[in-house]
Amino acid sequence: MDQYLKCNFNLIPLRILIVKIFIYLFFLLPGLHATAQQKKTTEPSADSSTLDEVIISSVKFAEKKKNIVQKIEVITDNNIKKINAQNTGDLLQSTGNVFVQKSQQGGSSPLIRGFEASRILLVVDGVRMNNAIYRSGHLQNAITIDQNMLERVEVMYGPASALHGSDALGGVVAFKTKSPILSGTKNKVLYKGNSLIRYSTANSEKTGHADFNIGGTKAGFLLSGTYSDFGDMKMGNNYSDKYPNFGRRTQYVSTVNNIDQVVANPDDSKQLFSGYKQWDILGKF
Repeated sequence: MDQYLKCNFNLIPLRILIVKIFIYLFFLLPGLHATAQQKKTTEPSADSSTLDEVIISSVKFAEKKKNIVQKIEVITDNNIKKINAQNTGDLLQSTGNVFVQKSQQGGSSPLIRGFEASRILLVVDGVRMNNAIYRSGHLQNAITIDQNMLERVEVMYGPASALHGSDALGGVVAFKTKSPILSGTKNKVLYKGNSLIRYSTANSEKTGHADFNIGGTKAGFLLSGTYSDFGDMKMGNNYSDKYPNFGRRTQYVSTVNNIDQVVANPDDSKQLFSGYKQWDILGKF
């Protein structure tokens, strides 16, 4: 055996052996050096500190509307002021492209191309209001947002799961609330406020809103409050000749002496017990 190995070794020219050893060392030593450097850098030292994980998204950035393939509708601050809707559901319905299901005044479930509830993602300042595990029936979360404090509303029609996840199977309604305004000048404080009062004869709506902004050079505070009192909804007097009694409420149920009784409605155009009250309070720092 030793003689066989000796014979094979003698068959290899000395120059070829030296070249092979040089090639091995040329490729092996840099790898060993890099491994040693990596091991050295991974070990924490007194002058180093560990940073938290940073997530960078390459798609969630501002982009021009004309450069986006999907159909997107933007409701700006000026449009919100002009529409002057009673609630956020009415604001979305005013676009003419979003159907809002309202079986009562206190309901506003947006539908986009036949999808709603858990198939439509509602986002407020990037925070989800619902997700895929919510009920697939009507979802009234949109009405809880104060439309008087919205800076803009973006409605994305069609699937947006690649950007927002499986919750956005049918579309996205993204609400952007107003932010505190800073003074921008050193040693100067900016004070700004707004208020409104609205009355509607259709449902005896009484709404009052006020917001106050304090802005310094680098910090600001915004506080907003809105109170709405909606009475019973009353229908109009223009009825179709084919359906003269459509939607009329001729009777209602009332409890008398702990017994439910059917009582005639003196005004069959009024939807009794459909009114409600709502507070909206928002603070941002």
